[in-house]
Amino acid sequence: MREVAYYCIIDALRCQELLVKLSQINEYREVASIAYISLFDSHYRANGMKVRNLLGAYAFKRDMLFSVRIPEKVKKGKYPGAYIFPPKKGIETKRPVTGLDFASLYPSLIMAYNLSPEKFIFNPEEAVIIKKNGNSLHEISFPFNKRTIQA
Repeated sequence: MREVAYYCIIDALRCQELLVKLSQINEYREVASIAYISLFDSHYRANGMKVRNLLGAYAFKRDMLFSVRIPEKVKKGKYPGAYIFPPKKGIETKRPVTGLDFASLYPSLIMAYNLSPEKFIFNPEEAVIIKKNGNSLHEISFPFNKRTIQA
């Protein structure tokens, strides 16, 4: 039993060393602070939740309503004694409502703009050289820890 306990301790230490070496905890912490979620959620939750949280915070700061409530499943079928009117065609302009599907939007944005951590250029001088070579770059700026980060 002592050997099993020793193995478990060594295994846990190796996992911790790997997290530190790859600086995963720092990255999860940054995502957590940007998306207004906990460190646990930044690791275990889906990206759609992070995007919804970020949009919700953005909307709240601008006095906009934003709902993340998932509607309950509605029973389909006929209801006795009720008449269901057909929907009126057209666009509602007084209070527009939209639905966003980030489960498919997020990966398609990554593919469309060729985004990945290896592609970020943080050095402005290097970005100028790459632009001079005829490559197009997408500039990103966002608030982080009360300062603006540009990449």
